[in-house]
Amino acid sequence: AAASRRFAMPQPASSGSPSRRFGFPDSVLLDTVVHADGCGNDATTARAETSDGLPVEVSFVVADPPAFTRCVVRCSGLTAGEFLKEPPCIIGADGAFLLIRVIFPRRLERRCFTDFFVYRSGPGTPLLEL
Repeated sequence: AAASRRFAMPQPASSGSPSRRFGFPDSVLLDTVVHADGCGNDATTARAETSDGLPVEVSFVVADPPAFTRCVVRCSGLTAGEFLKEPPCIIGADGAFLLIRVIFPRRLERRCFTDFFVYRSGPGTPLLEL
């Protein structure tokens, strides 16, 4: 069974009707297992850098409850298969904020390392911070 958390989706920058205007529900049931199988370039996408300086993106495949919304992480130079041993996961959520843990696989002579990212869904443009 998939674990879930309630999460507030991005709100429009202007006043008026809620996020439904952009096709997003006001809140979603969020799958806490993060997928590493691609990333979109939509209103949910936010970008940052890993502690190694690699670009990383987080976005969401939004679904109306009771379906789960999926979080997706992509890191340049890594494939989804490299995350299979320890997939990224959401370890905390509060309102518009998510705490995401990503364990990066061993690369060349570097050991595995873990980065934590804070994703903020809004208002306005989503942000991702290491």
